[in-house]
Amino acid sequence: MKKFCLFVLLSLLACPAFSQSVPGSGTFGLAVSMSGIVGNNVMTLSNGLSGVYWIDNHWVLGGGFGLASIADNATIFSFGTTARYHFNKNQLSPLVGGGIYISVVSPSGAGTKSTTQFGFLLGGGAEYFFAKGFGIQVTQGIDFHTEPTTFAFSSRIGLEWYF
Repeated sequence: MKKFCLFVLLSLLACPAFSQSVPGSGTFGLAVSMSGIVGNNVMTLSNGLSGVYWIDNHWVLGGGFGLASIADNATIFSFGTTARYHFNKNQLSPLVGGGIYISVVSPSGAGTKSTTQFGFLLGGGAEYFFAKGFGIQVTQGIDFHTEPTTFAFSSRIGLEWYF
């Protein structure tokens, strides 16, 4: 799977940046992403799928879900919503945003109970629109969640397709 994701990423980056056509008001999109969260001396990698909607030329709303595994100790399913603000409509667009989410953590092993975490995240980054209808987004942020109460650092890279 890692080789396939790397192949897709490199293939898309090899496409010429022939357009500065960026999404406008009323545009829908789909995003696939890979995230990493470091907190409590544990690193969690997560894959996600989300939908996005451009409210106007700067504000974007999104919602989606993610699936993660912590070193064969637990499986985490998350569902959340996000909002972000793009500072400009150029080919490279800096952004800030945040979101709220609910995660269900299911520890491995018989007789262990699942827990529910609530959380929010704040961060910033940039999106590069490298072709008409396609963008790659990189963000860095701070993640806060309950059960146990933790602050963590999160990084995300995602590919977005707008239609």
